[in-house]
Amino acid sequence: MSDHDRELLNPETVLSIPLKKTDPVELYLPLRKLVASKYSESDAQKVESVLETLNKCRRDMVERRGDLSLPMQRDCLIHYFKCLCMVEPLFTSLSSDADTDPIIFVWYDVFNSEHEDGVSSQRNAIQLEKAAVVFNLGAICSQIAVSCDRTTALGLTLSNNTDVP
Repeated sequence: MSDHDRELLNPETVLSIPLKKTDPVELYLPLRKLVASKYSESDAQKVESVLETLNKCRRDMVERRGDLSLPMQRDCLIHYFKCLCMVEPLFTSLSSDADTDPIIFVWYDVFNSEHEDGVSSQRNAIQLEKAAVVFNLGAICSQIAVSCDRTTALGLTLSNNTDVP
């Protein structure tokens, strides 16, 4: 067995997965319009804070990524994913409503540079968004593990416990 093969089999070897990149998307206005038209203006006012939080979480994920520590990025992704799950039923209504502004999510493949244009979702397909967020959550956890000093018992333990809380 070569030294390279031994190194790959070393339990201290951890891969760092790069993050997928995405384009900014405005979520607040189309979702608020949808709630106001499908339900009522008072219902739209009631969910404004949730929609603002959703929009802020995505904006932070896209624009502030480099400003945040890896654990903070992980927590931001978890919070955004939970918000997506809360509003997912709205996307079903949004898809069937031709009068509302579409929300198109675009994500770029980190492993295949041939897809420079990115992979865009179908109109209002929240599944791509959720899948990309989960991918990035795994990537962040791998980067946290790599950042630990695995030459010590504590560092090895920390690198193995980078799961999602």
